[in-house]
Amino acid sequence: VVSTQSTGEAESYVKQATVLDHTNPAGWALLGHILYLGGESKGARDNYERTLSYESPAPDTHSIRLRLAASTSSFNNTAPLKTCSCWLVETRPAASLGWG
Repeated sequence: VVSTQSTGEAESYVKQATVLDHTNPAGWALLGHILYLGGESKGARDNYERTLSYESPAPDTHSIRLRLAASTSSFNNTAPLKTCSCWLVETRPAASLGWG
């Protein structure tokens, strides 16, 4: 179980890191994960979208796209969800069958 205090502290450190190196997609992805786990869907979505905007995205792109789809669907906006679903089918065909 992660405490709210440690989550807030982690968020603070990662925000500082993204200020120091704003071109590192891994920093934005990590910030998105922290916000997502903290229940801040909009903030997580913004950071995930920024992560994916880089030419060479963060290493965990698969989980970023899944969480982006989940946070986007909570806002009743299905266009990005369809984009993520298409990407999954194109890059991981087994995932569309429930195998991956």
